Amino acid sequence: MLYLARKTRFASVDNGRDIKGCFDNIDHNWLRTNVPTDKRILQKWLKAGFIHRQLFSPTVAETPQGGIISPTVANWALDGLEHELKELFHSRHLVHMVRYADDFVITGRSKEFLEQDVLPIVEAFLGARGLELRNSQKWCLRASSRVLL
Repeated sequence: MLYLARKTRFASVDNGRDIKGCFDNIDHNWLRTNVPTDKRILQKWLKAGFIHRQLFSPTVAETPQGGIISPTVANWALDGLEHELKELFHSRHLVHMVRYADDFVITGRSKEFLEQDVLPIVEAFLGARGLELRNSQKWCLRASSRVLL
């Protein structure tokens, strides 16, 4: 459970919604081009496939959800979003982000600010990586509310 301290702050909360098909839609070409790691190893991870009920299935475009590499790949895809928000809005807007794998919470000064200014940037950032939010109608609530993560 997350408690946010100030009543004057708002949190953008996805309320169970996340990046739409993050592990199914993540752009492998974007990862190979932008992730600073050994490209040969990355390619092997992305194409490793998975075994379900003793049957091997190759990986074509997706990253197997629940695999050991899945949270790392999602974090690679989201790397830079918080920095981009801070660069655009500086500290006066108090934009903060907490993330793990394909889940994240973004806080800001008002519901309107989050919906009108921050959300389009998040959608564009994800779009460049082949991703989109499951529902662009983000749920905003006062920071004094309890947020289940």
